[in-house]
Amino acid sequence: MLGPSTRNRPMNEALSIHWNEARRHEAAGDVAAARAAYEALLALQPMQVVPRLRLSRFAQLSDRYIESRSHALEAARIAADGRVGKDAGFISLRLLAFAEYTEVARLVESLDWSDEEVLKQSAVLAQHLWLAGRHEQALRFLDAVGLRVRPNPQLSGTRANVLRSLGRLDEATGYYEHALRLNPDDAYLHRSLAYHQPSAVAGARLPGIRAALARPRAEPVERAQLLYALFKELDDQGDAGGAWEALAEGSAILRHASGHDRAAEARQFESVRSMDVASATPGSRDPEGQVPIFIVGMPRTGTTLLERILGNRPDAVALGERNDFDAAISLASDHFYRGGLHETDWRKLERMDCRDAGAIYLGRVAPADVQCRFFIDKNPQNFFNIGLILRALPHARILCLRRDPMDACFSNLKEVF
Repeated sequence: MLGPSTRNRPMNEALSIHWNEARRHEAAGDVAAARAAYEALLALQPMQVVPRLRLSRFAQLSDRYIESRSHALEAARIAADGRVGKDAGFISLRLLAFAEYTEVARLVESLDWSDEEVLKQSAVLAQHLWLAGRHEQALRFLDAVGLRVRPNPQLSGTRANVLRSLGRLDEATGYYEHALRLNPDDAYLHRSLAYHQPSAVAGARLPGIRAALARPRAEPVERAQLLYALFKELDDQGDAGGAWEALAEGSAILRHASGHDRAAEARQFESVRSMDVASATPGSRDPEGQVPIFIVGMPRTGTTLLERILGNRPDAVALGERNDFDAAISLASDHFYRGGLHETDWRKLERMDCRDAGAIYLGRVAPADVQCRFFIDKNPQNFFNIGLILRALPHARILCLRRDPMDACFSNLKEVF
């Protein structure tokens, strides 16, 4: 009588053949053949995560949003149902690409937080919870894994980011400083701390920043982060000349790295401006049900302040800076839409039913468990989506903030985006 290992040998050999074929075809750049090999793997053993992730990526390369998203969600379901920690960080990263924040939270919550595979990825998973806006869950996760892993700058830095998002500023300062003690060379941490809160002792952070600047950097952008940190610390203590010198060098590095094409951006802006919104159905002046409020405008023009003011109303809830409208357009058009200023194929949007996009958006963000008439979506980049918003959500309210151009531009120059 054959034992289990003997009976499974043909299946294991077939799986191994398909794995090797998939990897060989990927290495050779033959996406179609690699896709076929991964699909053959799933036909033999459907409860596998990695083939789903690879097929999701291949579908993205072919601009098939629905298929790509479906594979990512299925990978997350398999991992969550089986409490499979391996590759959880890759799954959550794919979910973030589709703004599937609830699924990121569900995935991490389903895992065994004491599992070695989860602990290996704890810094990534904590960061993804923060990016998904699940701040309290991120703190619980950090508390749990912190009992089982050595202190490291990534976990401390993410805890600082989460605490800052929750408004617990002094605690956040302590964790930024702790992270820097663990890794004094981390350019991102230096910049984050400098922009988070002024130093309790003027100039106390300058030696650490200058020491980090003195060491070679593989990436010019890291030097730019440190120069912005230096600018902020010098500016806070009134050294305008030194601050300006650091800012000028740092911004020059970022400008060079961005590869910004002014002419191409101007053409793209004209495409956005030329969108026909005359056919959009006018919204009711007094619509029934929940009403989205979009706060748009240049960064550093007061969008966050206005969101906080409106969010304090008893009939409104602030949802933060979200990418749900882009995700709704992508799902309705089966096309990876990256916002009006970056769109390259308007024909795919012309074939889309904007009412479907509006319904998808409301299904994603309308807080069914909150009895508020208005919900606030504060993403300045939605300025480039106004034409689509008017078509998809004619009852929406759009508030566009403006600021003196010189003030707005200089305020943006001082930030790293």
